[in-house]
Amino acid sequence: MDKTTIALAAQAMGTTEVKLNEHLKAGQVMSEQFLPKFGKQLQSEFGERLGEAIAEA
Repeated sequence: MDKTTIALAAQAMGTTEVKLNEHLKAGQVMSEQFLPKFGKQLQSEFGERLGEAIAEA
């Protein structure tokens, strides 16, 4: 099953999609914290296929 981008982002941040959306709307997600975690999550999810997955999106 393919995960949505928000599902991957929530997993990276250790929270639920609903809570992540709440934090995003409140301006509580800082790029300095989010981007490294999200990058690691993408690498974990797609591995060597990451570049291919990005190109297909």
